Amino acid sequence: MKILVVGTVCNVSRQLERDLKRVSRGLKSYAEIHYYLVESDSEDTTISLLQEKVSIDPKFRFISLGSLRNKIPNRIERIRYCRNVYIQEIRNTFEEQHWDYVVVADLDGMNRALTKKCIKSTFASDVQWDAAFANQSFGYYDLYALRAETWLEEDCFVTLERMKIQKLKVESNRKGFGKFIADFKHFDALRVAAIYGKMLVIDRNEEWIPVKSAFGGLGIYKTQLFLQHNYDFLDLEIGIYSEHIDFHQKCTSNGFKLYINPALINSRVNEYNLNRIKVVRFIRELLKRYPIIRWN
Repeated sequence: MKILVVGTVCNVSRQLERDLKRVSRGLKSYAEIHYYLVESDSEDTTISLLQEKVSIDPKFRFISLGSLRNKIPNRIERIRYCRNVYIQEIRNTFEEQHWDYVVVADLDGMNRALTKKCIKSTFASDVQWDAAFANQSFGYYDLYALRAETWLEEDCFVTLERMKIQKLKVESNRKGFGKFIADFKHFDALRVAAIYGKMLVIDRNEEWIPVKSAFGGLGIYKTQLFLQHNYDFLDLEIGIYSEHIDFHQKCTSNGFKLYINPALINSRVNEYNLNRIKVVRFIRELLKRYPIIRWN
């Protein structure tokens, strides 16, 4: 069996080597592993590290697209563009390589908990799946890419903005720190309702969860999904939204089955699901309002 691991990378020099090792360790028992990464806009040593990997591993390849910021100012749209580049590579090499699966992985530290056991839970499952997405044990964090009935059916940030409009700010006569406390209580309740309350803790032994879209830093796909679909914008929702939404909408429209595998744990606590803890949210908001260090 052959698996192609793909992903987009930018300024990942600190985490790249460790995440590559974790992904490789998890997958190598099941298949011959190849890599194709799409880099852009890095300002650290990411490119030199990628070049080093190419020099020692014939199954590792990458392309650098240089600086895209001026051409594509929005970060999500840059990622969309880069993902379509690896789709083209999948198609160009499929006749020769016949990839059995494509693994899309973030290589920025989000897969630090990935193990062989987690990967095995996917390939050994009786579920008839076409794509399986990762879970995080402290709470599913990737709401931006998630769409699932009865869980999250629209962009959580759009929901939050609508709630802010509908629930007008409570007037307060307080000033200074007292006003900060009043504002925090008011807006934190809205954020919990729209975002942090949706970061569900999913037990690894639960049944697989059917979704319209998900990601969570790791997706294992049957290759056919990339041979038929791309990340091109569909204008499905308000504003700019996750590129995964468009890709997965195309897949599900053609009958492909997408799931979150609760046992496919790639992360425990991370910078996103840590916000489930109220005191963490409070400290982060406090530092925004009263920064201890001001950079010149």
